[in-house]
Amino acid sequence: MEDHSRRYARPEHERRFLLADIPRSASEPRAIRDRFIRGTRLRLRVVTDRATGEVLHRKAGHKVRFDESDPTSLLHTSLYLNSDELDVLGKLDADEVTKTRYRWILEGLPAAVDVYDGALAGLVIAELGFNGHDELRRFTPRSPLGLEITRLAELTGPNLASLDPGRLAQLIGRAPSPSVTDA
Repeated sequence: MEDHSRRYARPEHERRFLLADIPRSASEPRAIRDRFIRGTRLRLRVVTDRATGEVLHRKAGHKVRFDESDPTSLLHTSLYLNSDELDVLGKLDADEVTKTRYRWILEGLPAAVDVYDGALAGLVIAELGFNGHDELRRFTPRSPLGLEITRLAELTGPNLASLDPGRLAQLIGRAPSPSVTDA
């Protein structure tokens, strides 16, 4: 059987880091509600503008690795949904996580800064995007980036959605508490 997993997917090259705080230069806050459908690789996402409350996107998606041993390079597929489609799919069993996502530029690199809510309150993760493996490998992390968590499977979307706060504290070595930095 032919492998169609790459046919409509967009490649992503990323590294993920803990941040102690929300960078001052982070902008465009968006509320995100992710529902990870149990027993699948599917994620339902609703993105809302924090300032206006307007729903910006409703989509189903999933990410698969180019190589199972390398979490830095993924294929990402999205399917945009209307509200009725989201309502139907939203009835499936899922684990949910909510967060605020900010856009951030670090040394010319686009980044997303995710500040988690609920049981994950205080967790702040920066996801840096790269134009390919070469750029990704050349990057040397420095302040304000903290611990690199790219290879910690427990700190990825579907696993975060069901992560116990005590286990989170063990993984990151501290209890999270967000504030704002000058970065």
